[in-house]
Amino acid sequence: MSEIENIQKEFDFSQHRLKAVAEYQKVKDLYGEFAQVVKNILSESLNESNISVHSIESRAKDLNSFGKKASTRSLDNPNKPKYTNPIVEITDLAGLRVITFFPKTQEFVSNSILSQFEVIEISDKSEILIKEEKFGYASIHYLIRLKNDRTKLLEYKRFRNLIAEIQVRTILQHAWAEIEHDIQYKSI
Repeated sequence: MSEIENIQKEFDFSQHRLKAVAEYQKVKDLYGEFAQVVKNILSESLNESNISVHSIESRAKDLNSFGKKASTRSLDNPNKPKYTNPIVEITDLAGLRVITFFPKTQEFVSNSILSQFEVIEISDKSEILIKEEKFGYASIHYLIRLKNDRTKLLEYKRFRNLIAEIQVRTILQHAWAEIEHDIQYKSI
């Protein structure tokens, strides 16, 4: 195979990123609204249960962050993207972070999440670290969507089938994650 043919067959990650970002830009505001709705539902549930947390943050994924993630190379084949359809495959377009004061509170937050949303997946990052005998970022991640009975209501209908990621961590875990992020991404 000639060098010209080889170049033609290489995947264009730059074009893939541009296309994905353009597609996401059309729905970014919807994901921002969805994140806020999830935050409101969760806040109300926690308030009704007299569960106090440090904070609940919500956001739609930043365009640059989305573009970077969309153009991530596959581990199996570095000449192909990890996400062939980023707008569908990237599950943290709407994101929330619940920061608790104490580890015990995480269980109460979990119960609220399980009662209010359809939970698609739960991933305990601290368990993964323990299994790999590593120290670092720890939190519990939930992939959720609104329950069907809620999406039948007019004000929630447009959020049907959207997925949000909720991260739950203690304030100390959050501090560690911020330090770790700065070390990884902002160090000289």
